[in-house]
Amino acid sequence: MPTRSVIRATVRAAVIAIAGGALAFLAVSALVGPSTETVRAGGLKVTLTGDPVPDGCKPDDCSLREALLDSTGGETISFSIPGAGPHVIQPTTALPGLTDSVSIDGYTQPGASPNSAAPWQPGNASLQIVLDGSSVGGGNGLVIGGTSVIVRGLVIQNFPANAIMVGAFANGSIQGNYLGTDQTGTVAAPNGGSGVNVHGANTAIGGTAPADRNLISGNAASGIEMAGEGPLLIAGNFVGTDVTGTLALPNGGDGVLLRNGPKSLIGEADPGAGNLISGNGRHGLTMEGPGVKEVNVRGNRIGTAADGTSPLPNFEHGIYMALGAFDNTIGGVSAANRNTIAFNGGDGVALDVTAGVNNYLDPNITHSNVGLGTDLKDDGVTLNDLNDPDTGPNDVLNFPVVTRAEVVDGLLEIEGTLNTIPVPFLPIFIFANSECDPSGYGEGERFLGEDIAEGIGPNYTFEATIELPVFDGEYITTSASNPQSTSEFSECVAIVGAPTPTPSPTPSPTPSPTPTPTPTPTPSPSPSPTPIGDPRTWGDIDCTNGVNPIDSLKVLRTDAGLGNIQPAGCPVIGELVQVDGDALIWGDVDCSQALTPVDSLKILRHDAGLSAGQATECPDMGSQVFVVI
Repeated sequence: MPTRSVIRATVRAAVIAIAGGALAFLAVSALVGPSTETVRAGGLKVTLTGDPVPDGCKPDDCSLREALLDSTGGETISFSIPGAGPHVIQPTTALPGLTDSVSIDGYTQPGASPNSAAPWQPGNASLQIVLDGSSVGGGNGLVIGGTSVIVRGLVIQNFPANAIMVGAFANGSIQGNYLGTDQTGTVAAPNGGSGVNVHGANTAIGGTAPADRNLISGNAASGIEMAGEGPLLIAGNFVGTDVTGTLALPNGGDGVLLRNGPKSLIGEADPGAGNLISGNGRHGLTMEGPGVKEVNVRGNRIGTAADGTSPLPNFEHGIYMALGAFDNTIGGVSAANRNTIAFNGGDGVALDVTAGVNNYLDPNITHSNVGLGTDLKDDGVTLNDLNDPDTGPNDVLNFPVVTRAEVVDGLLEIEGTLNTIPVPFLPIFIFANSECDPSGYGEGERFLGEDIAEGIGPNYTFEATIELPVFDGEYITTSASNPQSTSEFSECVAIVGAPTPTPSPTPSPTPSPTPTPTPTPTPSPSPSPTPIGDPRTWGDIDCTNGVNPIDSLKVLRTDAGLGNIQPAGCPVIGELVQVDGDALIWGDVDCSQALTPVDSLKILRHDAGLSAGQATECPDMGSQVFVVI
């Protein structure tokens, strides 16, 4: 029998290489040229909404068509159209393309302002320049024909083809636009093709800053379509929803359609990098073709509203792979890397029978989809076969069989088996679920941890003791990787001996720091809030009653995507906890909304007796706080 391992949320060494994803994220951004905040030398100023016969840009007499024709490398096309906006520009024929290093910036129009809302919050941009293609006989809204082109701050609607086309051998940054809606972001104004159609390489759509968020919704085809060489960066966008992220404005096809683009990044762990891909008329994300390889999909919400918990389903699957797509990674062990894939009209993740292998479905939050959590061959549950000789998408890897799930002395003990071809390394992912899929086979609602199966193939076993809390009525499911290809989820197994959830004795539905008990009169306000939860020392992330270098090391390991074992009852590093009514990340000691080496440095400085300045309303390092897990 294998040795039972005590786990919370560990990660296998083979995934360490993927930790470079954040570096790749920055590398793609660097390829598309300078920041969108850069003002290039020279410039042309659009002052007319009309589309007269081009006669050259003149001061106070310049149409958009004239500006595009006259622009040269390094110039910015700005706007200063008199009168109250929004200003609607209706070209009568297709507009000229954007050439090398030309920027077009709708936020230069007086009265316009970019989005400043935090990630996942309703957008608050004010766009004042609307390009309307209702009078164009055919063609795209804007065509990026050169390199390092920047398009920002525009509403592009009602064009016969795509809102923005990125041509072959071209690239650029597309940030802070509304593509396929009106200027309020609440009404569809469809372009006949996709919001963005990319045939080039090294293009960034969105970014991590609030001002970078695009709203790409309401288009007749897909929100974003990629057929070029890649890589493509898609980050921080709302695709298929309205500006609030609470209502659907469907793109008629997929939210994002990748037909090519190796090493592309769709979301990332960095704050603000995740995309909301919901409400679309087909799949949330389609990845099809042998050129779709080494793509990382992380930190996105697919099928939910912006809050990550309310349903806003894509009509079919959350993610769909086909036609040889291979060697891709969906999600990650750290909480920031996991995608939430829920409420979709089909499966959470479906691999068509034509999909390739080595598609690694790292732990995600997968629940409440109409179909399965993961479906190999897109045909419902694929039952295990003896010794696993079959081939197909992800090698149609057998799923684990859970033989025991029991709480003993407050700890969850898991045992199981897996029958598959001999491999050197076989991770088992373990999940808790509030309900079982109607098929009897699960999804992955809450990631509990990872174990490594032991044995000599084809017969393996696994045993694990899990310290994270589970409750009566929950079910355990598991999946396996070999280690590149991931299986479907196992059959649901009810947890034996789990405690019944106990309501908090002093529930506080409001953010008041002093909850009011109903049975007895509330005492007069005192200088200290009523303690809630368990006392903790801010910075002591492993709950050992001391802020020390071990805490610092654990922050660094989590930031690098490596695992950490926490003592029983101590919050998992990277998870949200409630501190005085505020949701904070455990380990994010400076409350910057992310685990970074800065947190580690502050812990070390505090341990050495040096000062460590904190953000406003962030607990002081070393101070005692009350944590509700």
